[in-house]
Amino acid sequence: MHQQGRNFLARCRQSGHLEILFRDAVSDLFLGGCRFTGMETMHAVAAHGHSAAQYTVSMMLMLGDDVEAKIKGLETFRGLEAAGSLTICKLVFRDVIQGSWTHLRHVPVLNGENLVCVSHACPSRGNMGAIYHHQRYGRGWHVNDGDGGAAHIPCVHCRADYELILFVHLFDS
Repeated sequence: MHQQGRNFLARCRQSGHLEILFRDAVSDLFLGGCRFTGMETMHAVAAHGHSAAQYTVSMMLMLGDDVEAKIKGLETFRGLEAAGSLTICKLVFRDVIQGSWTHLRHVPVLNGENLVCVSHACPSRGNMGAIYHHQRYGRGWHVNDGDGGAAHIPCVHCRADYELILFVHLFDS
């Protein structure tokens, strides 16, 4: 990028342009920058109403080990889900991570320990991976398909687990 472009982006950062700050935060979180700074910036951008930042914060909180953070992430997820914003958030996030960056360094990991649904009484608990694979590979799911097939799942915790699977797989698409 030439100097004029760098100067323009620097002015945008200084003025608090949310989209530029969101992209910087994604870079810090996933591309080898300072993860702490990235998460701090992402929280600040989310607090100003940037829905893709809210989505990213909710996913990162739910992927963590802290129970209180998971609850906060779930609350944010529920708000985005109720507003019908999940698809656009995924599209914005995917466009940023896939824009020009091919060697992601910090891809989030999803495993059994960071699942949101912990209810032993829940009939759909633990089945989100199978549903994801059926939706994606069985019928050709795409990120533009809205919830990707999770709307029928009555448990909000399982829908959050399904969304975490989608989030992690946005790095492969």
